[in-house]
Amino acid sequence: MLFRKLCWIGAMGFLSYNLSRFPIIPLYAQSLGVRPELIGFVVAASTITGIPGKLLFGTLSDHWGRRRLLVASMVICSLIPFLYVFLSPGYALLLAIRFCHGLATAMLGPVSRAVVADLAKENERGTKLGIYTGANMIGTTIAPMLGGWLLSRTGFKGPFIASGVFGMIALALALRWPKDHKQNHPHPIPPPSRGREFKENGFFDGVRYILKQPALRATGVVEASKFFATGAIEAFLPIYASAVAHLNETQIGILFGVQVLGTLLTKPMMGWLSDRIGRRPLIIWGLLAAASLVWLIPHTQVFHLLVAIAVIYGVAAAAVTVSTAAFVTDLASGGNSASRGEAAPRPYYGSAHGVFGTMMDIGHAGGPICAGVFVAHLGFQWAFLIFSLVLASSAVVFSVVTSEKKR
Repeated sequence: MLFRKLCWIGAMGFLSYNLSRFPIIPLYAQSLGVRPELIGFVVAASTITGIPGKLLFGTLSDHWGRRRLLVASMVICSLIPFLYVFLSPGYALLLAIRFCHGLATAMLGPVSRAVVADLAKENERGTKLGIYTGANMIGTTIAPMLGGWLLSRTGFKGPFIASGVFGMIALALALRWPKDHKQNHPHPIPPPSRGREFKENGFFDGVRYILKQPALRATGVVEASKFFATGAIEAFLPIYASAVAHLNETQIGILFGVQVLGTLLTKPMMGWLSDRIGRRPLIIWGLLAAASLVWLIPHTQVFHLLVAIAVIYGVAAAAVTVSTAAFVTDLASGGNSASRGEAAPRPYYGSAHGVFGTMMDIGHAGGPICAGVFVAHLGFQWAFLIFSLVLASSAVVFSVVTSEKKR
């Protein structure tokens, strides 16, 4: 019952967040007279917030409890969209609103995954993480289509008001979440702590414990490299498809639609597979498949082949993302019991997914920036080859660091 409610919170939260993101924000910034070279910063601002935010909020959830941060993230989702409507911001104010809006997913991302870890048994973590992230993607997939339809009929007010309304629905669900200390989880969430108790409870122990584990660091590098490549594809596949492959706007939209659909439909299955055959094989083979597909992109101009590449890349991305999240959860427990003589270890799920989310956002923010430099100076083929090599190299590093002999 709680897991189903969490899926609804995630779906409504990401629907709300993305209704105020793509394709609305670039067009909104343009309508305010923001120069083209600055629009990219407006778009990236909310992702940049997640770089420090996910680590901080994930760790806080291990001490404050999950509920209050779930509620806080939905408060932001329900209130911030109305600021776009009523403040009529210039560039500086719009940038500030975008940074504040990014706090929503900086909280929701690591905290909700930590809740899944709290609720799931060890042999079903991959399955439940796949189902939960699939629910998030339903909201993410619906948002641009609904936002574009509302924009064509109501102007910018429609998408922003709808974003706030869906945020309120998610907030109502989050407010009905039971108090942390009353939940009967397989791994009970620690009671909230305040003030000097942070120091006594070892507030930064979780982060230190996570960063000391080579396997966890390697898994974070995998996710960063995957989003590094994905960010580059999001930014420059449309340009390649238009300028080189001469596809029209509808065909370009289909490329992105089928990629998201491939990921959405296969995430639960990939989670189930990771529970059955292990996380490592799916991560390694998913990375190698993604590397091959990224290399192929600038070598074809045929629409149907690009569609096939996009679909298979979506499936490979699903295999990597679900398996890395489950693998991080598997490795995250038992950090602070030995030093304090506790009877049972307290898992650092929030800290683990916070560090993991920060590394992911570093890759996601860096991908488009680096891709712009590579494409401008080297061209599409060399640029995509570099991203392919990054994915392949991360597969090799992960394979070596997490081998049974090393562990």
